[in-house]
Amino acid sequence: MGGNAVTNSKELILVQNAAPDTPPVAALTLFADAGSLHYKDHAGAVVDLVGAPVCVDLYSAGASVVVANTAVETALAPAAGGIGAMTLQAPQPVGMAIALGATFIVSSAAGDTLTFRINSQAGTLATFVYGVGGGTFNLAVNLRASLTVRAATIASSIVIEDNTPNLGIISAATAAYNPLIQNTLTLTAQWGAALSSCEMQQALTTVHFR
Repeated sequence: MGGNAVTNSKELILVQNAAPDTPPVAALTLFADAGSLHYKDHAGAVVDLVGAPVCVDLYSAGASVVVANTAVETALAPAAGGIGAMTLQAPQPVGMAIALGATFIVSSAAGDTLTFRINSQAGTLATFVYGVGGGTFNLAVNLRASLTVRAATIASSIVIEDNTPNLGIISAATAAYNPLIQNTLTLTAQWGAALSSCEMQQALTTVHFR
């Protein structure tokens, strides 16, 4: 049997043919409505496709970013290299979960504070101030952040893990957020003093929803 797909901005129509270039014998229509996915068979019956989560890798960095000898807030996104973008199309459904993970190599001779922020174009959504002890050299640090979209806010948590007593420190907050517009997220780092070094080696952002 042959098959064709006919698409428009709202529906995907799968057409089944008995043979190529012959009239269709059946059609299946996939369409989205109010954030849910449905299909309609050739008889017109509509079935909701629910129960299975959708997981999409939004962005993966393909190069390192170094923040060294500066106290300026710096975006942790390489100028070149990487797949995707940290942009969420409008609207984002209430309940959408955003997972962000990154690994770093951190060094500080005198000790310092390293502030991580997750920003949108509207401002800062989450902040974590990480204390780095003096004499730290090439310390591996793992950051895990989780954000959940609400009707007018976004709830977040950030966990920092390393191989010191700082293992598993967590910060949680809620910030104003508009899920009805396109939102672009940015992960940044900022030293308290311009005497330390941080190299982001990996970063991955994933979104989950039903």
